[in-house]
Parts: sequence; C-alpha cells; structure tokens
Amino acid sequence: MDRKRTGRGTTSRAVAAANGRAGSPVSDEDDVEVNLPTTSSRPSTRRRPGVDFSKLDTASLRKYRTHYKLTEVPPNCSKDELIPAVARHFADQVVLDEEETVMSFCMSVKRQQALHTSPPAYKKPRGPAVKGAVKATIR
Repeated sequence: MDRKRTGRGTTSRAVAAANGRAGSPVSDEDDVEVNLPTTSSRPSTRRRPGVDFSKLDTASLRKYRTHYKLTEVPPNCSKDELIPAVARHFADQVVLDEEETVMSFCMSVKRQQALHTSPPAYKKPRGPAVKGAVKATIR
C-alpha cells in the first residue's frame, strides 16, 4: 500500500535548503520538522504584505504625500524621491488586530440596533377605538 504523496519532493528540498544542504541528494532521513510561530500566538510579529510603490503613478504618490502631510520630501519632487518616503511612512503605520476590530464593529452594530429597535414608549390613545364612531354623551 504505497501511496504517493503530492508535493513530497518540494517539501524535502525546502527542508534541505533550510538545513544548508540545497544541492545535496534528499532522502527520508533528511526531513527535519520546523515549528513556525502561529499568527494567533504572536500577532505583533506577523509579516506584512509587501507593496510595490513603483507601480503607482506619480500623481497617486503626490496625493499620498499631501494627504498624510509628508514634509520630508518637497512638493515638486520626482517619483524616485517619493517612493522611499511613501514606503517608510506606510511601513511605520500601526497594524491593528483584525479580530479585535471586527468584534468591536459587531458590538457597535448590535448596540445601535438595540437603541433603534426598542419598543416605542406607551402613548395614550386620543380618540375612539373605532374610526368614525360617535361618542356617546352622558347627560
């Protein structure tokens, strides 16, 4: 019952490369288990996705500079000068905990719904219960 595992060679090569034996033949004895930290246990060390600011237009980079008031570069600078300044500013931004943000948003929506869907205050009826009914006068 030999089952072929898909991706086995790739994993073994990656493990061998991580162990410093990128060019050596790979065998089952070379497998080393690597435990990487999960994002839930260490959210502050989570790797941020890379952004290629060189793909943006100069006008977009200038709008970013104006919006965030980046004073380290002059207003009429070139795209090559804007890219590092925008990249530094972007990298310095605080990354919020996504789970906490979503929970906060849900609680806010729930609070607003509770305020707006509460039953209306009791109002005393003003007239007869049946429309068009005539009041009986007592003499």
